[in-house]
Amino acid sequence: MGHVEDVPTGVTSICNDNYEPDRCGAALPGLTPTPAPTAATAPSATRPSKPKPTPRRAMRQVIKYSGKLKETLVHEVQGLRPSSKHREKSPLVARTSSDAAATAAQPRRSREELRQLWKKAINQQVLLNRMERENERITERVRSGERVMYAEMPPCAGDVKSEWRQLLDSWRAGRKVHVDDLQELVFRGVPIRLRPEVWQLLVFHHRLHHPAPSVSHVDNYDTSYLQLIRQLTSFQREILTDLGRTFPQHPYFRSPFGSGQLELFNVLKAVSLLDPELGYCQGLGFIAGILLLHAPEEESYELLKHMLFPLELRKQFMPDMSPLQIQMYQFSRLVHDHHSDLYAHLEKYEVSPMLYATPWFLTLFSSQYPIGFSARVFDLILLLGLEAVFKVSLALLDIHQEQLKNLTGMEDIMEYIKTEMPRLSQTSAQQVFRKAVELDISRQLLSYEVEYHVLQEEVLASPSHADSDLNKLGAMNQNLKRQVMELLHQLQTSSDQIKTLTERNKTLESRVSQLSSERSDLVTFVRYLSLHTPDRLEVPAPFRRFLDDGAASEPAGDARDPLNCALFEAGPSRPRRERALSRSKTVDCE
Repeated sequence: MGHVEDVPTGVTSICNDNYEPDRCGAALPGLTPTPAPTAATAPSATRPSKPKPTPRRAMRQVIKYSGKLKETLVHEVQGLRPSSKHREKSPLVARTSSDAAATAAQPRRSREELRQLWKKAINQQVLLNRMERENERITERVRSGERVMYAEMPPCAGDVKSEWRQLLDSWRAGRKVHVDDLQELVFRGVPIRLRPEVWQLLVFHHRLHHPAPSVSHVDNYDTSYLQLIRQLTSFQREILTDLGRTFPQHPYFRSPFGSGQLELFNVLKAVSLLDPELGYCQGLGFIAGILLLHAPEEESYELLKHMLFPLELRKQFMPDMSPLQIQMYQFSRLVHDHHSDLYAHLEKYEVSPMLYATPWFLTLFSSQYPIGFSARVFDLILLLGLEAVFKVSLALLDIHQEQLKNLTGMEDIMEYIKTEMPRLSQTSAQQVFRKAVELDISRQLLSYEVEYHVLQEEVLASPSHADSDLNKLGAMNQNLKRQVMELLHQLQTSSDQIKTLTERNKTLESRVSQLSSERSDLVTFVRYLSLHTPDRLEVPAPFRRFLDDGAASEPAGDARDPLNCALFEAGPSRPRRERALSRSKTVDCE
């Protein structure tokens, strides 16, 4: 690019009126020069010549019309004729026709001048590319700030952040990361800004130390994400329905069909096409939402794919949900072994893990608990697998067991688990994760799973009459489940009615207070009339009843004017009338 011979074939001339003070039209070697304008096209002698644009003035025009900078540079360097639309808007070629004769009269540019012109064009192109890259980085930072809008639970210390940076730098350099160091740092916490890269490190670590999962039954496992989102899914309606229900208060997912919801739809659609047998389950939306708050769209899909297959979370989202029943049995046995008193209390009021722990396992705590808490759970899941959910669940019941024991009734216990337990403070969250990492339940989970399968085999191997009993128990179980759902619906309806009645009660109390104030004013007014009327005028019986009630409820004071009846006197006191009223003018209020 530094020599004239490097100019592409087809360039006839290089003339830039705005950048070069000495205007000229130089023809390249080996090419036909541009013909000079004739006398007919030459400018009139009487027309005043326009001032030559200086390089500084031209640069201002280039900055002002930066949207056409690329196209203008190509036209200026290659000598192409711009379009009429561009000719009207571009300041670099607006005066080409009027200055054609003056251009031909100028001396031709030398090779050094042409080289400088090329250098200037290249520098401007480099500057424009740099500005575009910076704009993309700014846009990405704005989107990242909109995504990551939650508080760390618990917050990471400064030394933990520095240690994570050192570990990540070592991993990027290709050095081996020790398992103990990685596990210790994950237990101590993961900074928000470093969490996407830490998750990638955890995925790499798991693939390095575990065999690849068996995915022969998944035909689209190796299909790329971009190919999957171009296809159609039969679960589109269900996914679109749940988009507005996934983190409806978070700014990134709040806008209907905004960038957040569109990315969430693409990820869930790709998963449903990846494994048609799995399809779509409602809990997947919250898991994908947590991933999208930390990583780009395609990277979030890969993380979710890793959680479903290598970490074996797929089984609990299957349509029959039989693995979920095994997990609930395991969790029930763990509660019995670690918190026997709490287990007995919950069983007394028929609060089984299926009622309160199912959302914890299906959404990994992301549907009810703060995002910072859920992200912390995701750190442990990517390190330990599904075992982390059991540990965190046990730790939550541990720090709330005293409050749960003091509650009586199924409704009160469920309400506390649903509304009060998710309101975690930083101290409570720190206690939960400290207790969770201290638990060792790997052998128990394995033994309870074997125990569940043995019980199932015993039930299947029982005599035929036991099958009828099993069918009866199944029917009773279905009826009980239906009754529970109806009771929960009634409970919700009753709660709404209680709220309505409470608001109505407040309105009536306000009205009663207002009427009481008006009654007090009437009593005062009647007393005033009784003190300022002739002796022969008797106070009607209904008003005298008010006077008697008011006198009984008020402290003793001035017998003549105990309630400051002078407040009702509009002006100076008038002389009392001595003339008695006739019988026909008396007031009969009865």
